[in-house]
Amino acid sequence: MSNESSDPQEDAAAQAPEPAVQPAARLPRWLILAQIGAVALVSGVIVLAIVLLRRDRPAVLHVDSAASSVKAATAPHAAAPPLPHPDGPLGALEPHPPSVGQPAPDFALLDTEGRRVELASLRGKAVVVNFWATWCGPCKQEFPELEKANETLGNDVVILALDQAESVSKVSAFRDQFGAGFTILMDSDNAVADAFRFNGIPDTVFIDRNGIVRDVVLGPLSAGTFRYKITQTLNAK
Repeated sequence: MSNESSDPQEDAAAQAPEPAVQPAARLPRWLILAQIGAVALVSGVIVLAIVLLRRDRPAVLHVDSAASSVKAATAPHAAAPPLPHPDGPLGALEPHPPSVGQPAPDFALLDTEGRRVELASLRGKAVVVNFWATWCGPCKQEFPELEKANETLGNDVVILALDQAESVSKVSAFRDQFGAGFTILMDSDNAVADAFRFNGIPDTVFIDRNGIVRDVVLGPLSAGTFRYKITQTLNAK
């Protein structure tokens, strides 16, 4: 037999059951749903931000202080295909930029009265193709010169002013305000401007009686320069 004596306190401690582990308190159902909703909302915002950042940037207008022309910085994209019309397709019929000394790319657009006007049908007259919009300050300065050329050289020169993506009512009111009698065409989806690869207004193309491009001017023209270039175009052989 062992002579070792046991300690009653130690025996009691050894025989005592271990304390039970209390389960963690459960979160309220509304709090769990709120947390799930917050995670879903944050995830949605992140996905939306990624999508918006990957989209093409919208046009950003700025003024070139050196040339005083209004520029539209846009991502390059293909010219829109010609649209159907009872009298023939509309838009850039030959979608490429004009080149001096080469035939002018043909296009057809509607005027403010809904009549179709095609560039190729104007052979035999010098043509001035001017890209503009009512909100463009330099364009407003050029408008009187376009009207003077129309009044004094109307038998020999056709002025085609291509408005960029504005409503007919707004353009008609602007025309009447300036008393313009030359032809205004609606380049409603910028199809011709895109085909010509113009990204600013005003821009002007001078085309002789044989349909050959004689000059392309990016930016505004002074009154003297405008008259000089029309005279050169009329005298081109």
